[in-house]
Amino acid sequence: MQEILFEFLILFLSGSSLVFGADLVIKAVSSFAKKLGASEYFIGFMVVAIGTSAPELVNALIASITALKTSNLLFKNSLGNIVVGNIIGANILDSLLVFGIMVFVAKKLLVEEEVINKSTFLMLILIILPLILTLDGFLSNVDGLILIFAFLFYVKDLWDKEASLGKLEKDVPLKKLVHEFLVFGLGIPIVIISSKYFIISAVKIADFLRIPSFIIGLTLVSFGTTLPELSVGILSSLKGHKNIGFGNILGSVIFNILFILGISALINPISVEINSFLISFMFMICGVYIAILFLDKKTITWREGLGLLVLYLTFLIVQFKGI
Repeated sequence: MQEILFEFLILFLSGSSLVFGADLVIKAVSSFAKKLGASEYFIGFMVVAIGTSAPELVNALIASITALKTSNLLFKNSLGNIVVGNIIGANILDSLLVFGIMVFVAKKLLVEEEVINKSTFLMLILIILPLILTLDGFLSNVDGLILIFAFLFYVKDLWDKEASLGKLEKDVPLKKLVHEFLVFGLGIPIVIISSKYFIISAVKIADFLRIPSFIIGLTLVSFGTTLPELSVGILSSLKGHKNIGFGNILGSVIFNILFILGISALINPISVEINSFLISFMFMICGVYIAILFLDKKTITWREGLGLLVLYLTFLIVQFKGI
């Protein structure tokens, strides 16, 4: 009994520090945006998204390097498919669950950033690119380079669109941004570490309550990889900085599917069992497409958020039936 009470204490403390870390990130990014003249969406996309996607990046790099070193072909292929599966799963969670909860909690969100609407169509095209490259059942080194260059192209395009708005400050001394760098540099590790311990304690509590392991894996563990995005998304919308949340979610999706998948294939080519991932791929593309449609509407209500959550529940039901 003492052990489970200890886990509840860890759950509470890690959850509290998660909110604290997310608050630091939002304050730093908001200040960054004001001093640089950039939109909160752009900073959320370029800085917060990459920061909160660190767990996925580390996991993919470890799996790819391990696959490169092993001579066991079956194990190598298995690691490659784990990388692809984790990335697709994270993107489904970001575009459906995280976005859905963010909107549902906020009740109503207005999309005011011009740069969002200028880049959504290209984003959808780039989301489909990895599916096209894996139709032959293989992601080669060349495919990896294509994905990385596609990511860099999108970042350049986003930067050009941001610059076209004429609000960017041309000369901002680094010393003026030291405080923001320090706050952000403190906030992101707090969010990631807190997420880790929050999920570890949650899994132990679920195990103590005798919840089936596959339920834990499909819900709590997968949910844990998106806790950084979720905490930043919800807090940003509640504090009136919802564009940071938009940038964080869409930036994570693009960074995951292009850069992380690309760098993984560049390190070690991936043999992809496309039939195993086709349904998940479709849900991911569908989720991102619907999220983009909602952003184009300018106004997103709790009903749209509920719709995204229902679609995520549908995904879980489809996955359960396939077990």
